[in-house]
Amino acid sequence: MAVSGHSFRINSPGSNVRTDPKVVITLLLANWSANDPTRTFAVDKLSSLFWGNIKMNRLALMIVLVGISITPCWAGEVENIQIVRSMAEAINGRNLEALDHFVAKDIVRHSAATADLTVTNLEEFRAFLKSDFATVPDSVQTIDLIFANDEYVAMKATYSGTQNGPMGPFPASGRKLTLPFIGILRIEDGKVAEIWVEWDNLYALAQLGHLQPPAEAQGAN
Repeated sequence: MAVSGHSFRINSPGSNVRTDPKVVITLLLANWSANDPTRTFAVDKLSSLFWGNIKMNRLALMIVLVGISITPCWAGEVENIQIVRSMAEAINGRNLEALDHFVAKDIVRHSAATADLTVTNLEEFRAFLKSDFATVPDSVQTIDLIFANDEYVAMKATYSGTQNGPMGPFPASGRKLTLPFIGILRIEDGKVAEIWVEWDNLYALAQLGHLQPPAEAQGAN
């Protein structure tokens, strides 16, 4: 196996193996210690092989190799994160028609916090969001932490706003709410296909004045 017909011998300590640039690239990326003689040799050899100027091109070679190796691995993750961020921006901007670009038509939402609510398609998801806007017209979802793999996105976020409309059996309170929540989203064919989201209902109701916090309730007794 060789790249452009080239192969060469690695003369690092304890090694005398004839190989090719692909193997050297693997060694290079696996050994990140600045003092690693194998890495130093590999960079010099590949610089000489591809550019012919060791001193001037070592840094350039490192940048190229890292970019080539990392970009294919991270492209899907970065794209999935952007899909979720775009969905959040559309919701915060009340641009529910834009969800067509980021949410699957057969999206399914799971949440023990709203166990009586069923969402199994995009129109039901839009209806849920419109109901939430009626309750908290100035609601904003802020993503605090987000990471992904090639299929799932996980995030820690904050929901904030003012309850100016009824919330189930609870009347409008006019109070502000800041509620942390967590979400896991499955991405399929470039769109959000499934959502799991959870938060603390008791914490939310206590902030809105609909429920006395446990510590205060104990003090009252």
